[in-house]
Amino acid sequence: MKLNVFAALKIIGLTVVFSWLMCWILISFYRFPVPLAGYIGPHEGNAYDIVGSLNQSFMGIFFYGFVFGGIPIALIVSFSLNHVLSELIDSSKRLYVSALLASAFWTVILSNLDYIIGPW
Repeated sequence: MKLNVFAALKIIGLTVVFSWLMCWILISFYRFPVPLAGYIGPHEGNAYDIVGSLNQSFMGIFFYGFVFGGIPIALIVSFSLNHVLSELIDSSKRLYVSALLASAFWTVILSNLDYIIGPW
């Protein structure tokens, strides 16, 4: 399977957008670690609102995604999943599914990082 330039750009954009959406969903319903703010979420004992969670999800995705390399890791996983799913899923849905799975993987791992490596 050969991935053309348009499909590569599409999977990059989808991974970034889905990562931000997953971060916002985790902030809205569970929790997510935001730099300089700690864990943000409805059950963390801090003030919570939708507009604030949008801003904090942008900050979390920028910091963890671009500064610490989470987005490039998610992109590598997206390209790998795209290759693996090439036999299982139709090509029109494959880019969306691989980008969604990759972004969900790294955001859920990051939201539970204190359970994996201990409190920080």
